Amino acid sequence: MRRDAALALALSALALALQLPIALRWVNYTDEGRVLQAAAEIDRGKVLYRDVIMPDPGPGVFYLLAGLLRATGPSLTAARLAIAALSSAMAGLLYLIARGAMPRWPALLAGLGFVPLRMLAFPVWHGFHYASCGAFLVTLAFALLLVGLRRARPGLVAVAGAVGGLGFVTRQDLGAASLLALLIATALVAERPARRASVVGLAVGAGLVVLGVVTFFTAQDALGPLVQQTVLTPLAGRSRGVGAWSYQQMPALRPFLAQDPVLRASLLWYAPSIVGTLYWDALVGSRVFQHTGLVDAAVKSAFVLPAALVVLGALATAAGWLRQPATAEAARRRRGALLVVLLGAAALAAFNPPHDWYHLAAIAFPVPLLAALVIDRMPGRTRRPALVLATACALAALAVTVRVHRDLRRQYDTPVRTHAGTVWLAAADARPLADLLAYVDAQLRPEDPLPVFPYFPIVQFLAARPAGTSTFFIWPERPPDDTDERLVAELEAARPRLVVYSPTQPETLLRHLRDNAPGLFAYLVDHYRIVRSFVPDRPGVVFTALAPHTPEPALFDLAALLDQAAVRVARDGTSREVTGNERAAIAGVDLWPFRRVIYARPTFGGTTTLAFPLRLPAGSHLRFGYGINLDRWSSPPAAAITFRVSVVTGDGTERELWRATVDPGRRPPERDWQEQDLDLAGLDSRDVTLLLATSTDARAGEVRDFAAWAEPRVVRPDG
Repeated sequence: MRRDAALALALSALALALQLPIALRWVNYTDEGRVLQAAAEIDRGKVLYRDVIMPDPGPGVFYLLAGLLRATGPSLTAARLAIAALSSAMAGLLYLIARGAMPRWPALLAGLGFVPLRMLAFPVWHGFHYASCGAFLVTLAFALLLVGLRRARPGLVAVAGAVGGLGFVTRQDLGAASLLALLIATALVAERPARRASVVGLAVGAGLVVLGVVTFFTAQDALGPLVQQTVLTPLAGRSRGVGAWSYQQMPALRPFLAQDPVLRASLLWYAPSIVGTLYWDALVGSRVFQHTGLVDAAVKSAFVLPAALVVLGALATAAGWLRQPATAEAARRRRGALLVVLLGAAALAAFNPPHDWYHLAAIAFPVPLLAALVIDRMPGRTRRPALVLATACALAALAVTVRVHRDLRRQYDTPVRTHAGTVWLAAADARPLADLLAYVDAQLRPEDPLPVFPYFPIVQFLAARPAGTSTFFIWPERPPDDTDERLVAELEAARPRLVVYSPTQPETLLRHLRDNAPGLFAYLVDHYRIVRSFVPDRPGVVFTALAPHTPEPALFDLAALLDQAAVRVARDGTSREVTGNERAAIAGVDLWPFRRVIYARPTFGGTTTLAFPLRLPAGSHLRFGYGINLDRWSSPPAAAITFRVSVVTGDGTERELWRATVDPGRRPPERDWQEQDLDLAGLDSRDVTLLLATSTDARAGEVRDFAAWAEPRVVRPDG
C-alpha cells in the first residue's frame, strides 16, 4: 500500500510539474469567468441564486472558490494553481482506483494516461470550473469508497458519501449519477458484517451535505431560486434547446471514413479545443484533412469511445466475475473492476446536450481507467502485447503533450497585468484586454460597478470590480427571477459610468443579447453609447466600452418620419419605388448595438435611396451616424458600403452634400460607428427632399442587417 501511495504521489507530481508552466497561459472569458466573478460576488456578501443569478451549476464550486479567494484576495493565480493541483491529483487518484482492479502495470497506464487526456480536454482542466471540480470530487469519492470497502470501515464509506454529496451540489447530473453508482457498489460488494452500516453511512454522509446546503439557502431565503436555477431552468433549457438555439448533437457515424460536410461545417465545436487554439490552420490546410476522411473518423471515434469502453469494461468485468477463482485477491479485483465500470457509466450518464467536444471532455476522465481495465482483462497471450502497445502509446502521448505545452507557452507569451494577477495571452489578444482594463481603471473608482454583457464576466474579475447587476451571463433560457425589468432597475439604481459589451458571441449556442434580453438591450440603446472599441489585430475577442448618453432634441427625427419617406432602388439605369413587404425587407427602423437605426439594404451595382420631404428651418444641421452592425464585427461581409447624402430643391436640382465609403472587412477601424454633422446652410426655409443613399461594391453587402444610418436627425445647434 505504501508503494502504491508513493506511485500515486509520483504521478501527481509529474502531472503538476507539466501543468505549472502553462497554468497562467490563456484565459477563458466565459465559463471560468462566471465562476470567478460569482465567487468574488459571494465574498462581497452576495448570496448565490438570490443576489447572483446562476442557471445550471450547483453552489459547490462557487463557495469552495469563494473560500479560497477570501484567503488570497481576488486572484486568478490562486484559482489556476488550485485547479492545477486538483487536476494533477486526478492522475494519482485514477491510479489508486485502478489498483483496486488490476496489477500495477496497467494501473500506472491509467494514471499516466490522464496527463495527455487533460491536455486533450483543454480547457476543462485548465481553469477553475464546476465540471472539473465536480469530476475531481466524484473521483475522490470513488477512491475513498474503494479504501473504505477494502478495510470494512463504514466511517470512511460515510466520508466517501459526503465527498460524493459535495460532487452532487457542484455538478448535479454527474454527482447524482455518481451517488447512485456509489450506492450500488456499496450494496453489492461491501462485506456482509458491515454492508448495512456502509450503505447507511454512505447515504448519511451524502445526505448531511445536501441537508446543510438546503438549510443554508433556506436561511438566506434563497431555496426557491436555488431549485429554480439549478433544476428547473436546466431541464427547461435541455427540453427546448435543440432547434430553439441549436444545441450541438452527437455527430452521425455515417459516413465514417469519408469526409462529412455536416461535421465539417461545425468542426470547431467537435474537434479538440486545443487543436482549434493552436493548430487550426495547420489542420485544415493539411493533405490529410483536404483529401481524406481520417480527421472525420477520428472525431467521430472520440465521441463513441467512452460508451464503447463502458460496454467493454462491463463485459470484461462480468466475464471475470464468472471465470476467476474464489480467492480473496480475485474478489478484491472484481470489486475494483465494478467500481471502475460504475464510475465510467456515471460520467457517461452526465453527457447531456450540447454534445460538443468541450462537454465530451468534461466527462472523459474515466477513459484511461476503463481502457486499462479492458486491456488488463484481455484473454491469454493477447494481454502482454496489448500492455506493451498501450505503454508505447501512453509514452508517445506524453511526449506529444510536452510538445503541446511548449507550443502553448510560445503562442501565449505576452503578459497582461491585472488586479487579479498576471495572465499570459497571445500578443494580438493581450493588447485589447490590457487596454480595456487600463481604460476601466482610468474611468472608474475601485468601488464602482462594471456591468459586462452578455458573456464575458472575466473582465469584471480581472478589473476587481463588482458586477453591478445580478446577472452577468445572459442565457437563452432564463429563470423567472432573471428578467429584463430587474436588470434595468439594477442599472438605474447603480447608474454605472461604464458598461462593457462584446460582440464576440457564439451565436449557435448563446445567441445575441438583443434576442435573449430585448428589454435590457433597448435600455442600453437608449441610455448608452459606444465611446471606445478594443479590437485585436487578427480575428479574436472584441470589446466595446459604453458610457451614459442623453439624446439631443431634434427638429426632425428621420426614423420617426420613415413612413412618410419614399424608398427607391436604382439599378441598371432604372429606378423604381418599392412598397409593401419588399420595402420592409429593404428599409426600416431597428435597434442595433447601440443605436436606433434606419437600415437601408445597399444595392449592388446601384443605389438604395430614402427620400424625405422636409421644410428646413434656418440654421439647420443634419446629424447622423453611419456604419455597420456591431454584431457583424466578428465576420463582416467582404464588401464596401458607400453612404451618400444629397438634397433635391424645389426646381428638381439634386446636389450632393456628402459621401463616405467604409470597408469594414478590409479596414477593421472602419467597423466603428462614424459621426457626421452637415451644415444645411443655403437651404433655409425651403421645401426640399433629403436623400440618404447606400450602395455596395459586392453582392455580399446586399443584406439588410449590415449597414445603417444611426439616428439621422435635423437639429438647430443654436437652440
